[in-house]
Amino acid sequence: MLLTAIKRWLFGDNYASLFAEAPHPAERLIPPELRPYLENHNWRNLRYPPYQEGYPGKVTGEWLMRHYQRKLIDRIAGSIGLPKDEYQRYVEPILINFAELAHLLPASE
Repeated sequence: MLLTAIKRWLFGDNYASLFAEAPHPAERLIPPELRPYLENHNWRNLRYPPYQEGYPGKVTGEWLMRHYQRKLIDRIAGSIGLPKDEYQRYVEPILINFAELAHLLPASE
């Protein structure tokens, strides 16, 4: 609150606009032929090798794990030997997080 009052006293009400209008010093180092790509956020053309976009996943890794790996999940739950509530609290989040991570990995090209 005090800092806001000091900024308002020193710079007026348009303190944020002082910095928003100033360009970054590195902007003048960008070659003119690359500026259209940066302004349109088309980073795909700036990467080498060219980046393959891929397709977004329509289902979650948790859904895939529960539907296609049910036997494996049941075997893990039975071999750990924890009660069901502790299994759901401690082990299941780890398996779900791993399934979500594995779902994000790209398939072979």
